[in-house]
Amino acid sequence: MRFPDLFPGIVRKGDPEPASEPMTLNDPLAAFLFGALSTLSNVSVTPKSAMTVPSVASAVELIAEAVGALPVKLFVRNAEGRAAEPAHPAFRLAHDEANDWTSAAELRTQLTHDALLNDKGGFAIANRVDGRVIEFVRLDPGTVTPKVDEATGEPFSVVRQGRRNARYHYRDVRHIQAFGGEAPITRARNAIGLAMIRRIGVVIHPGFQFLDVVGPTTAFEIASRYVPEKYALEIMAPAAGMIASSSGLELAAGPRGAGGRGP
Repeated sequence: MRFPDLFPGIVRKGDPEPASEPMTLNDPLAAFLFGALSTLSNVSVTPKSAMTVPSVASAVELIAEAVGALPVKLFVRNAEGRAAEPAHPAFRLAHDEANDWTSAAELRTQLTHDALLNDKGGFAIANRVDGRVIEFVRLDPGTVTPKVDEATGEPFSVVRQGRRNARYHYRDVRHIQAFGGEAPITRARNAIGLAMIRRIGVVIHPGFQFLDVVGPTTAFEIASRYVPEKYALEIMAPAAGMIASSSGLELAAGPRGAGGRGP
């Protein structure tokens, strides 16, 4: 006799766990977990994929490089108001070199680039020796979580470093925030998603041959296996409806172009 049989009603098998449903890539939770933005076109927009759109890449590069090229001066207050102070230790970090391998202009460009593409913004850590800042180093936005102390309201950052997380005071992390907490690609995700899709229209006429339709559509169907969500195929005709082929078989076709216009 088994041990559970000695105490019926007391010892019993636990209820089986309900089978979990598989998560699809179109699931909003999946988009959140993988850092993608859902769009009306069902195309996932990430910082990397958004930069494949020429207009987005050009805008981000133009803004980031313009900010990086801005002149930076350090001023100190004196009896006459203020005066430039190139001899101050911080002048080198703000004007010349942020660290041994990154110029100050390059760091400003990188942080602006990050803030344009990431809701969390751009981050740089201030490394100190004897309490004095000696360099600024960019942090990957994906490794930083900005937070606020619930007791004091003071902001701080949690930085993932390998398998551990480190907490940094707000004075030790320079944070370039996205405007309103939303990066431009987040605000424009629907337009970007549409721009990422290549809409392919195959126009048919009465008496068309099936091979003329199957050949081109198959080529794009195979291409979509390697570059998902890039092509949207449509069968069109001068007038929407069922269009008879040369063999008598029919295909459903939509109107040719928006409002019946198109090639």
